[in-house]
Amino acid sequence: MHIRNLFRLWALIVFCEVPGAVVQAQNPGSLDPGFDVGAGLSGSYVRKCALQSDGKTVLLGDLTPWPGIARVNRDGTLDRTFAAGTGFSEQSGNDQETLAIQPDDKIVVGGSFASYQGLSRRGLLRLNADGSFDAVFNPGAALGEGEFSYLGVRHLFSQADGKLVAAGIFSYTSSGVQRKNIVRFNADGSVDQTFTPDPAMPRISAIDVSPAGQIVLSYKQEVSEGVHQGKVVRLLPDGRVDPSFNTAAGFTQFSSSPFFTQTVAREPDTLEIEADGSVLASGFFDKFNDVEAAGFIRLTPVGARDSNFMSHGLRDTGTMGELTYDRTALILTIQSAAGFIYVGGIFNRVGSAAGPVREGFARLLETGALDTSYLHQTMGTNNARPSSILLRPELGQVVVAGRFGSIGASPVPGIAQLSSSGILDSGF
Repeated sequence: MHIRNLFRLWALIVFCEVPGAVVQAQNPGSLDPGFDVGAGLSGSYVRKCALQSDGKTVLLGDLTPWPGIARVNRDGTLDRTFAAGTGFSEQSGNDQETLAIQPDDKIVVGGSFASYQGLSRRGLLRLNADGSFDAVFNPGAALGEGEFSYLGVRHLFSQADGKLVAAGIFSYTSSGVQRKNIVRFNADGSVDQTFTPDPAMPRISAIDVSPAGQIVLSYKQEVSEGVHQGKVVRLLPDGRVDPSFNTAAGFTQFSSSPFFTQTVAREPDTLEIEADGSVLASGFFDKFNDVEAAGFIRLTPVGARDSNFMSHGLRDTGTMGELTYDRTALILTIQSAAGFIYVGGIFNRVGSAAGPVREGFARLLETGALDTSYLHQTMGTNNARPSSILLRPELGQVVVAGRFGSIGASPVPGIAQLSSSGILDSGF
């Protein structure tokens, strides 16, 4: 999921969540017609993208006409050497949700599927770098029969040492080893028994793993009968909760109707560990420890609120019939690097219903303020849904995939490539 090394000139950003064609640019945020996948992904839904070391991009989702997974070359053309074969099918179960690229370019896929290329794999599998099935990695067979049971693996993170963190909503059992909602595997698919998280781990709403292996996650925790807290916690290397990181009472949301008003615990839905150990947290919360939060804050490396972060919020506004709405953004992905924060999700305004327009994607300054120097591109209309962002320090390119039909005035059904600039960009 994440590359955070500082870079001098440019960042590559990858959003993934839907249909597409692809494009590259020379001016900040503008389209580059030299990057073109032709007709692109027809009627598809790209849930996740990831980059291999040679610059090729692996796409995962409901990809018409490809079998749930495909790869495009650096110029955006379909890589027909990718050996997915029959891949995933509707008969394989439900969905492939997430993927991670390991240091050797092998591809790990998680979800709620049951098979791949006709071979039984429940919820987790690994492909070789060329897309062929890797039978060596078998989380069940490594320690005897085991399986995910089950709503599925929602998050995957590859560590620099080759170990793999899988999280979501599941229980996992293999030869007496049991894990709930989070498990770490060794490179061969065996369970890492040095990582022993809480055996009663609550349902994980969001998680991030840094390149160094630091793990933060969010969940709703019952602290007494009927009383919950929306928490972000950091784990120690052995999987136990780190007591030096403490969000206290945590995150809450106020709601009202003609019949009742209430304040409920509301954990963050998206987390991002920054280079200094701070954590960006977003979700449908409106307060953190009883102070207004607007759905997007930064936590310090000890779990306190960073008072220097401008929490003006991102908004989703509009009308549905006679109903006018103004609600907190659904931020699906966050990436930070070199003093900038890139966010993607469902939103169209910054700060308030009357704030600056940003359709589904915005670049913020380190303080949380909108970076107005970055050229704004409207991502179609209604529910633009970029779902992942990847940064590449060596290239000035932005690859975007999501639920949108255009960028600016150009029709681009779901996947496009942008560039910050071919020269030094003073906005960086």
